[in-house]
Amino acid sequence: MTTTPPPPVQYHDSDFDFSKLVAEGKRFEAALMEAISSSSSSPPHSTLSTVDSSNSTLAWNAFHTRHSSATFFKPKRYIPSSFPSTMKVLRGLPRPPRILEVGCGAGAALFPIMAALEGHKEGKATALAIDVSDKALSLLRSSPSFDPKTVSFLPLDLSLTPPLLPPPRP
Repeated sequence: MTTTPPPPVQYHDSDFDFSKLVAEGKRFEAALMEAISSSSSSPPHSTLSTVDSSNSTLAWNAFHTRHSSATFFKPKRYIPSSFPSTMKVLRGLPRPPRILEVGCGAGAALFPIMAALEGHKEGKATALAIDVSDKALSLLRSSPSFDPKTVSFLPLDLSLTPPLLPPPRP
């Protein structure tokens, strides 16, 4: 018996109730802070790493392979207009902004932000894009918005990286 694969699904930022997501995020943040404060003897990253990194990398590569069409990763052009104060500060810096995006995926958030920062009096903004998925970084590099002079990328799983800051003191 032959089964027909399901049709591609398109996701949009209005496909969910944002207020529920905010409430869920606040609950997660509270649990995260509790986990960090109750484990003062071990660094936060060891407490919070609950997924085997190799499985995580495979899962994200599979996700980005399955959704590699341009219809899935729509540019999030609303981001610059959603954060006008931040954009004003970035545009007013004496030097072009340097952006770090962790979990950049295919660049759906990064490229609209970079475009909104075009025209800085001292030059173009630059970015370092980090993702655990090689497939995501491949999609990022294949984007018409990708400019190797302004966007660097790094395949990195931060759950395996020692913390950049010392653990909080009790």
